[in-house]
Amino acid sequence: MGNFNDVVRKLKELQSTIISKGGKVNVAHTNPSPDELIAGVKSIETNRPQVTAANGYAIIVAERAGTKIKLYKEDTNTLVNEITIGSGGYVTFTVDSIGSYKAIAYNSEGTEIWFNSVSVNEPGVFNIKVGLPMESYSWDELNEAAAEGYIKYMFNKWDSKKLSSFMGSTTADHRTAYFIGSEHDDAVGGGKAGATFMILTTKSKYKHWNTSNTNDNGVSWVGSLIRQNCLKAGEDYYTFDKTVTESTSGTYYVFDDVNGVFVEQTLPNNYVAGTKYYTKTTLEADGAFIAGLPEGFVNYLVQVKKRTWAGYGGDVTSETLAKLDSRVIETHDWMFAPSSSEVFGTTDRFTGTVFDKRELDGEQYEAFKEFKENRFRYSADRWFRNPSVPSSNYFCYWATSGYVYYYNANITYAVPLCFCIGNKSA
Repeated sequence: MGNFNDVVRKLKELQSTIISKGGKVNVAHTNPSPDELIAGVKSIETNRPQVTAANGYAIIVAERAGTKIKLYKEDTNTLVNEITIGSGGYVTFTVDSIGSYKAIAYNSEGTEIWFNSVSVNEPGVFNIKVGLPMESYSWDELNEAAAEGYIKYMFNKWDSKKLSSFMGSTTADHRTAYFIGSEHDDAVGGGKAGATFMILTTKSKYKHWNTSNTNDNGVSWVGSLIRQNCLKAGEDYYTFDKTVTESTSGTYYVFDDVNGVFVEQTLPNNYVAGTKYYTKTTLEADGAFIAGLPEGFVNYLVQVKKRTWAGYGGDVTSETLAKLDSRVIETHDWMFAPSSSEVFGTTDRFTGTVFDKRELDGEQYEAFKEFKENRFRYSADRWFRNPSVPSSNYFCYWATSGYVYYYNANITYAVPLCFCIGNKSA
């Protein structure tokens, strides 16, 4: 049976193994605790390069096809190695000691295009980002980097690229797309979308529904007027009809929780008391957000799965919390408003009694995980996609203060629109 020192040694061995695989172990005291090691294991990116050298130091650099990368020990200007990237992607350099390292990138003609450095201070995998702004790359190049999975090694979160215009506006606020996550969103066709971007605000303001009793009529995000602007011509959206009774006749739809789809029902023959019944509408033209993209840009978009709780429903007319519909509806979206959980995670940024089912509405994007107050504050209130519990009238919105409030869904606010590019195969 091992003694205390044996246990400590094993814990530290596990810590070193996690770090060597690209994980991060935050130790509150002298030795790592089991909970800290578990968190470290969860932080490992399964598709991230691992350290293979015995000393446990490695550096990743990514770029486009044909780029030559030279790596130097910065303090001595000693060349460590040089590698030419083949078809585009990342290369991994093995280094033998801690210290500061510099990467210099050259194009196929041998001209220097950028340089950048990183400090290696412990065993693990370190990343030297490109030394050019994201704006220097075309959307074609960014789309390829996202699809091939190396965009995360090239850029930092909150790096940005402008659309040529959006919905007729060339103002920077209305067309600058910020990189907020990589391989975060599930693609409808399988696998992950390579990169997610957010346009912080729209020029015009929008409402979730035309009348205030929206969570009854609009049924959360699935029937939102904002969401309709995110869809293409020929696509369907479903709107909850609370007027349906046992004597109602016609074709309606119910949400199938098991398969995540809407199923056609003929009433009154198939009527079931307490069930939410929806009507279906097919768009005859692209929604305003899709139509407002630059020509050809829609070809980059990856349709992704978004989850949002269903709000009030069925024959429920009371606003008591006990009569909520706890189901989550999955929608397929080309563009979307984020949920409050995708921005704030589990952090309590809610005011008053506002509460949404944020544990069901998606995980926090990487860009918001490192708390920076200025990332949450903006000069305009903007809608989230998720409804709020206190009333069937309310949706959550992202307030200028950087907190989550709620208001009637027939009020107009701008929208922090998100979209994904780079369809990675499953």
